[in-house]
Amino acid sequence: MYFLSVVECKSCHRTIWLPPPVQSELAPRQSPWRWGSNARNIACLACKFVFEYEAGDCRWEQLRLHQVEVAQELASHLLILPCGAEQCEGQIRIFVFAKRGLPAEEATEIAASLFARGIQCGKGHRSTGISAGVSSMTIEEF
Repeated sequence: MYFLSVVECKSCHRTIWLPPPVQSELAPRQSPWRWGSNARNIACLACKFVFEYEAGDCRWEQLRLHQVEVAQELASHLLILPCGAEQCEGQIRIFVFAKRGLPAEEATEIAASLFARGIQCGKGHRSTGISAGVSSMTIEEF
């Protein structure tokens, strides 16, 4: 049986799969997502909203057989954007779960389409949107 950690989108209520860094068969108690006390900013690609999620928002879901192949093609991508507040060097970090090998052009399009109001940068500023910083964005896949 295959399980994935999931969260429910706080806007459209769709399930967002959180693929582990290495796809594997895991028992529900062995989570590859180490939440600690930190919230994670996660984008829903269905409605384009970004929300902060905490460990309590995460649950395990068993995949149906036909979902396993789809899940194995997913990767965790981390979009790193500048804060946007005047003279702030902080970064906004947003997780996006999309196909492996997401080209930089597609990542930029995704970032530009996201609604990320009120998301905190590393220095504590709340974002008013992210489109201004998309040109200097970096993306990491793991």
